[in-house]
Amino acid sequence: MQKEEFIIKTIYRVSLIICCTFLLSIMVLTATMNLTFLHFINIIFIISISLLVLGCIMFLIQRDSFNRMRSNFKRFYKSFDQSYIYADQIEGKVGKPDQFHVHNPYTQSILWAGFILSVISLIGSFMVV
Repeated sequence: MQKEEFIIKTIYRVSLIICCTFLLSIMVLTATMNLTFLHFINIIFIISISLLVLGCIMFLIQRDSFNRMRSNFKRFYKSFDQSYIYADQIEGKVGKPDQFHVHNPYTQSILWAGFILSVISLIGSFMVV
């Protein structure tokens, strides 16, 4: 039951992001007085790429890839200076890496919305040509 609720919430968030993107692009078009289909597709493409980049960064942070990189850098720099090793032994930090875990429920929604909007803009650009 919990998996189904998560899927329903994700679909709701994706549709909300897509609707907000369309509204934002229409507002930008009316503000710039360029009411053409090509400009509409260009704005949707820019927003979709921004959502994809944001979603990918959030996904990398959520999957702890930066924790591993940070702990490897710490271990590498500590290998040059023995005082850090002794200080960690005194403080009891030996074998306990620092963990920084972030869980954001909007990551999948932003990724899916960016992907769907990029497909829509790709199809729209082929329709213009």
